[in-house]
Amino acid sequence: MKTFFKFLLFVCISCYLISCNSDMDNSEESNAYRFYSIMWKLDDGDGLEVLDYKTHEVFYNNENKDINIVFESMEEVEDYSYFHETENAELLKKLLGKDSIVSIPSEYNYLFSDYSSFSGTEAPLRIGEKVKLHPLMAAASVTRLPPNCKLTQDRTVYQDKITATYSIRFVSKKDWFDYKEIQGKWTGVFFRDIEENPVVEEIGVE
Repeated sequence: MKTFFKFLLFVCISCYLISCNSDMDNSEESNAYRFYSIMWKLDDGDGLEVLDYKTHEVFYNNENKDINIVFESMEEVEDYSYFHETENAELLKKLLGKDSIVSIPSEYNYLFSDYSSFSGTEAPLRIGEKVKLHPLMAAASVTRLPPNCKLTQDRTVYQDKITATYSIRFVSKKDWFDYKEIQGKWTGVFFRDIEENPVVEEIGVE
């Protein structure tokens, strides 16, 4: 019985030491490398999808003077950046340490089958978290509504949903030729256009 307890104690201590060494290795690894670059390309499963959101609104003017109806981009339609979870997500988070601001491909036409870099639209690199972005473009319009009239407004907002493959490189702080690369998937959604169809009609006056 004593031999069994000694064996059990030995196993527990060994597991603890392995766990500690693993944590130390991860910590040392994250401190030894720094973020260097991010590249983008189109791979299997990547591409462009056009999203559209439609609304139908009716306004009445029962006053004896003109009123202006202002339409702005729909609040429920938002741009965002999303770095998908990867098999190396934990390692990637450790290497990043904190938010890194990176350039993302907001224009599908500039993505190809070979890796390339981008400049322009930026977003925090947060794995597994959807990050809301300020729209690249804003849309607003004003329609004049005369007295005793109603306005019917049908609107369609279009967004580009882009899925691409990224490759992030981390370079050793001590040796420029010592680096690590991690690949993964990313999705971004961006406002592109809006169509409006206002119809003004007279309403009966009692």
